[in-house]
Amino acid sequence: MEEWDEGKKNKVKEIMSSLPLPKIGKALDFGCGNGVFTNILKHCLPDWEIYGVEISKTAVANATQKYPNCKFFIADDAHKYQHQFDFLFSHHVIEHVPDLKETFEIINSYLKHEASQLHILPCGNQGSFEHKISQLKKGGIEKEKGSRFFFEEPGHLRRLNTKEFEEWEKAIGFTLNQDFYANQYHGAVNWITKSSPRFVKKLTAPDDAINQKKIASTYILPISLFKILVCQVEVEKVDD
Repeated sequence: MEEWDEGKKNKVKEIMSSLPLPKIGKALDFGCGNGVFTNILKHCLPDWEIYGVEISKTAVANATQKYPNCKFFIADDAHKYQHQFDFLFSHHVIEHVPDLKETFEIINSYLKHEASQLHILPCGNQGSFEHKISQLKKGGIEKEKGSRFFFEEPGHLRRLNTKEFEEWEKAIGFTLNQDFYANQYHGAVNWITKSSPRFVKKLTAPDDAINQKKIASTYILPISLFKILVCQVEVEKVDD
């Protein structure tokens, strides 16, 4: 239900503007929360009918009041919207749902035979800054918990990689045409250094590194992150 920063919203707008969607259609924000990104869909697709669906009646009521240019409904009414949508969007939903098979079947039930989707979710691919940190830790990538990273909140049930996500889409008849990657390095450093010093210490603690060679890397990392963190705090104090 939290508000997202302008940088995040602008990135979504940028991706939406790059998609080859028709001038008119019907779009669904799947797991719309308080409607922030539903409204962004309307901004990017002004001539489309834009809907949002959410399991929470409170969220639907709040979104309806805040964004009257969009339409919202609760998930219990899904049967009223079968095969109606040309485009489906989700923002940080897939990593939270308990049953992926059921979720993708529900997604498919909303869509017309010829339709497209855009999903935004945490990246489980190798090579990102977060993945490299997690690889340094004993049990840093929790295989028994959907390969999520050790520092994630309990509500995150998995980290899909691109191949895994593609397989789930194939199961409902869709092909992955484009994939976008953000926060693979600098964005990750940014959110980590905006976190509390306690969290940075937990993230980079050397006592649970995989081996002695890895320990050296974990000592260098927290020093660098704390320097950035201190600089940001000092800048904020000066601005105040």
